[in-house]
Amino acid sequence: MISNHHIWLLAIAIIAFVASLGGVHLFRQYALSRGHIDLPNDRSSHEAPTPRGGGLVIAVVVLAAYAVSAFVFGYPLSKGYLAGSALIVAVSWLDDIYSVAFHWRLLVHIAASIFLIADTGYFDSIYLPYHGGDLSLGSVGSILSVAAIIWAVNAYNFMDGIDGIAGSQAAVAGIGWLVVGLVLDLPGVTTLAIVLFAASVGFLVHNWPPASIFMGDAGSAFLGFSFAAMPFLSRREGDVGHTILPWIALFMIWFFVFDTLMTMLRRLFHRERIWRAHRSHLYQRMVINGLSHRRVTGIYFMLSTGIMVTTSYFAVDRRAMEIVTIPAVILSTLVLIIAFLMSKKGVSSL
Repeated sequence: MISNHHIWLLAIAIIAFVASLGGVHLFRQYALSRGHIDLPNDRSSHEAPTPRGGGLVIAVVVLAAYAVSAFVFGYPLSKGYLAGSALIVAVSWLDDIYSVAFHWRLLVHIAASIFLIADTGYFDSIYLPYHGGDLSLGSVGSILSVAAIIWAVNAYNFMDGIDGIAGSQAAVAGIGWLVVGLVLDLPGVTTLAIVLFAASVGFLVHNWPPASIFMGDAGSAFLGFSFAAMPFLSRREGDVGHTILPWIALFMIWFFVFDTLMTMLRRLFHRERIWRAHRSHLYQRMVINGLSHRRVTGIYFMLSTGIMVTTSYFAVDRRAMEIVTIPAVILSTLVLIIAFLMSKKGVSSL
């Protein structure tokens, strides 16, 4: 049955899509006029000078739609999420324009994370798959919650290195959280999820390979923070089995977490500074090996979509996580590794 809430979701999605689509077009003209151009170098994966920072439009559209929806319809509004997002977007935009030292950005990321969990609470326990119970974290959960948010912010930022990959992941995760929000009856989360999806798709029109504008740190860091915030917002809004929410959040952006983790471990092994710009992520190395941006983005998109579908399902049945989702995550990860190895050998069928 279609309710007023569903009609509003459709309307706000259309508005967010159009606002993002048009806003990115206008921002591109602004970036060109101000010289905000990303020039190719030995660490980049593009060959032509391209305007950057278009992801700022995603952040503005999403935050405006989220706040207006809460005001008009009385949906739960997280001031901690709004404040944290504002901090993340501000420091990331400054980094896009002027370059901000890593330690200053990290301090802001910590502050934003604290704002969020001060409003929503933190996870003091987490479900243990195949065990049937929860693992108590106690007050350590607050530290782990902050660390997880910071990881997501930086992982998303690091993964925004080729055309379309960050925007398409946002579209997939947005749809996933939309389903979770509808199933668990979380109108605030549902609204935020659908505007994240719609605004990201509007941006993707300009960013799909070959991109006419790049997302920039303001957009990628904001998306990472938003998807990290989803389980906390869900926990705050509804009486749900919250110990499974961190798993849902992890699997919704699984390949960004996996790629970043593997790359960090590899760089630590080689005694490289993990915060320095580089081209050693799996997706970047696949491009170096000869695959196009479109092909690599397509691989990540299809695999992420498969995991999103199975993850959305276990929002209702946590046993499905053990029977379906975790095996799907393992299988999809193996497929990605095989695709990478095939790209190293120059297999044309990819």
